[in-house]
Amino acid sequence: MVSMPGSGQPASGVQEGTRTAPTGANGGRLDSADAIVVGGGTVGAWCAYFLRASGVGRVVLLEKDRLGQGASSRAAGVVRTQGGTAWAVQLGEWSRRFYLGQAELLGIDSGFTPQGYMLPCFTPAEVTAAHERMAMQNSLGLDVRWLEPDEFDRMNPAMAPGHTLGATYCAEDGYLHPPRNVTAYAHALAVSGVRVLEHTSFTGLDVAVGAVTGVATSKGRIAAPLVVLTGGPELAAVGRLAGVTIPAGAVRHQVAVTEQHPDGGQRTAACCSACRTRTSRLARPIAWTPGTWS
Repeated sequence: MVSMPGSGQPASGVQEGTRTAPTGANGGRLDSADAIVVGGGTVGAWCAYFLRASGVGRVVLLEKDRLGQGASSRAAGVVRTQGGTAWAVQLGEWSRRFYLGQAELLGIDSGFTPQGYMLPCFTPAEVTAAHERMAMQNSLGLDVRWLEPDEFDRMNPAMAPGHTLGATYCAEDGYLHPPRNVTAYAHALAVSGVRVLEHTSFTGLDVAVGAVTGVATSKGRIAAPLVVLTGGPELAAVGRLAGVTIPAGAVRHQVAVTEQHPDGGQRTAACCSACRTRTSRLARPIAWTPGTWS
């Protein structure tokens, strides 16, 4: 979410009054910026970096804890271009290309590994929707193809055979290494000159005449004409502090790490529906039907 001049006054959560500036990382007072990003996770940190890279002068990043202490360091790390809308496809492909070029651009990378990604179908309605989605994706240049059930079963031995009606598949999709990604964006923030304020909580927006003029934090106020709100699973709570409703939430997932299966010596494509596997290193194949595990 972005708050800019003239974007309208939030219903609540705004603050006005005397300004006390927080202290920057170098010990000096920090009372103004050209842009402020709230949240030190993947979205917020890379956003702050790209603001600086695009020419924005003074960019400040607020993080209530430390960089990457939220979901970003514990995520599945999936990088998938197979979005359901044109915008999602274009953003996914842009992100994939960025992760592929990180080492050349920054001298460090997030560990992106192209491994392939499958989206299986279990009902005729899902098959129809998948073909429509695939046609849209192909029209935007993605190399997405259809897997018949037998081919899907051969490519993903971690799932019990005979339960799917096919799947879409993109060999260029993959995953990154979440802790390594945190290291990468911390490096990018440092070399690009973003001012990072850790242990500094966002507490509200400052507004004047319906326009955003800055933020209030746990350590004082900072004036800025541009504010970007991020927060991952906590984005809705961040929005409430700003006086707006953001329809965002999160569901906790489970990850199981087992010994390598004797038939799973090679990596297989990730598979997403009710289950996701990153490699075929399972103690035994998962026997899975919609709604059940065994």
